[in-house]
Amino acid sequence: MKNLYTVSLSICAIFLLFVFYKANQETNLRYEMYSDWQNGSDSNVYTEIRELSFTSSLISQVFILFYILTFSFSFKYLKTTTSKVMNILGVCFSGIAFLITLLPIVDPGKISFEELSYLLVPFILAMIAFSIVNLIQAYRIRTADLNQSTIDDII
Repeated sequence: MKNLYTVSLSICAIFLLFVFYKANQETNLRYEMYSDWQNGSDSNVYTEIRELSFTSSLISQVFILFYILTFSFSFKYLKTTTSKVMNILGVCFSGIAFLITLLPIVDPGKISFEELSYLLVPFILAMIAFSIVNLIQAYRIRTADLNQSTIDDII
């Protein structure tokens, strides 16, 4: 379990960098679209923005699916009340984020990934917090198991 939450923390960092990069890329495309509009030229920047929103949302769903599976898998091994609460909250927040990232996939013109990134950043920060708490809980359970086996060996 410790390894799973260590990987989860590193994936949180990768996901955060991904969200910032794609939101910045979309912002740059929007500025390009506005400057083309002011100059009177017609470009395909709008379709690029729609495609970027679509692909970014699909990739985000892969990250979010990882969190759903991580917190669902943890129910079996972490039995403390704190870890159960964190796992339930993690699954709920991940499910909401999964549904929200469906919006640019269903209709990329209505909401962009840039707008979605304002919701994904707090989600990622919450996943970092939940992963840290569960990592500490997993470490405590592992330490308690080692102490229990040492006592059993002595007896």
